[in-house]
Amino acid sequence: SFTTALTVTDVTFNNDGTVMYLADDGTDMIRQYNLATAFDITTAAFNGQFDHALSDQDVKGVTFNNDGSKMYLVGQENNLVFEFDLILNFNVVGAAFNGATLDLTGPQFAPDLIVQPDGLIFNDDGSKLYVVDADTDNVFEIELGVKYDMRSPILSVERLNIAAESTAPSDIAFNQDGTKFFILDRGNKSLFEYSLTVAYDLTTLTGYTGNSFNFTTEENFPEGFEFNSDGSKIFMVGTGDNAV
Repeated sequence: SFTTALTVTDVTFNNDGTVMYLADDGTDMIRQYNLATAFDITTAAFNGQFDHALSDQDVKGVTFNNDGSKMYLVGQENNLVFEFDLILNFNVVGAAFNGATLDLTGPQFAPDLIVQPDGLIFNDDGSKLYVVDADTDNVFEIELGVKYDMRSPILSVERLNIAAESTAPSDIAFNQDGTKFFILDRGNKSLFEYSLTVAYDLTTLTGYTGNSFNFTTEENFPEGFEFNSDGSKIFMVGTGDNAV
């Protein structure tokens, strides 16, 4: 494990696993760490941070576009997805808010507005954004008119309720080909697996697979997770032990 003194709500990596990012809700920072060995958190060394307090002081999720030229944050202070331009790809130091936001309480999401966004991720080409809502226990699939662009019109919104398994969903991730997705649940302290017939299409859900993993011995308040590039490792963060 990698222990911090932070209130960590999310974790993610750059494409090759040589940089790790932690969302620190306590100081309103996105902190980045270089990894001497890809996806090996025991080799982490702090390498800069970004203060997001002017945008949202309760950030729950962080992700990037495919080449790392943009960063996206979602938080519960404003229920917005914020888009930032990066000077250097996958380097959060000097990140600049470019004015683009996606309002998760807009009329496109009615009747289930997203008032407790708690995790976000794109599909493989940026044409869809997925947001977990801890209030309604829904996963939202948002089709964007322009890939990775929070200014673009929303073409469609699908929602999938996972309340049968999850009482407080806090993050989402997909497997490599998008035929499975995984939900981290703060309430049950577990990770749940679901199958899709069509990759990245929540409307083709075949159901909960019955596979789950309980994190109680590792973390009582799990907040975020990520896989390595081949799915052989899971990295989980929470606000109980403040560790990865």
